[in-house]
Amino acid sequence: MADAAATFLGAKSSRRSFLVRMAVVGSALTVTPLRYVLQPVTAYAAVCGPDSSCGGGYTAMCCTVAGQNRCPPGSFAGGWWKADTSGLCCGNAARYYIDCNQLCGAECTCRCASGTCDERKVCCNVFRYGQCHQEIACYGPIVCRVISCNPPWTFDETCSGDVLTDNATAQHSAPCLAPGCPPPVPPPAAVPPPAPNLLTQVGELVSGLLQSLGRSLRPPGR
Repeated sequence: MADAAATFLGAKSSRRSFLVRMAVVGSALTVTPLRYVLQPVTAYAAVCGPDSSCGGGYTAMCCTVAGQNRCPPGSFAGGWWKADTSGLCCGNAARYYIDCNQLCGAECTCRCASGTCDERKVCCNVFRYGQCHQEIACYGPIVCRVISCNPPWTFDETCSGDVLTDNATAQHSAPCLAPGCPPPVPPPAAVPPPAPNLLTQVGELVSGLLQSLGRSLRPPGR
């Protein structure tokens, strides 16, 4: 399939355009292979996965809304959940979804995202899971969602490890989100044993010798 796509696209595209399109095709085959192969959808649309329209009711990805996979200004990480075996993280590991809630006082109008196949809602759903930034009591609607192959508490210390799971969102994605693997966690450095205190050892040796002679080691002046 990849060879056929390469032959077709290569004949009608520049090298740069060809590489971009092949990347999209590869992402589509990774995210929703059966949907892309068996249903009449484009590779670009398949990348976003199911429920990608505004009518689906779900919230858009932050990289779609703000250009980066992080909470945009005026919002904060309000909570998270995970989807197991989504296929979008290395080795079918769990995929983590962090909701960025609007800060109280910040302006955010309910609308549909645009510009890509990720047309999900922005600033419409008022809800909070609540495992992150529990010191912030006042919050608004969910602005967008951050996606990670790493547990949220590994990069945001305000997030707790209280696990909530929703596998219905396992294939939700966007063109700005590439399937990836969590970076390897280096093993903890071995703590070297403390160096022996030679003075203590000498003192213990002399003290033992004096005790064997019926004497004791006393500090000077005593």
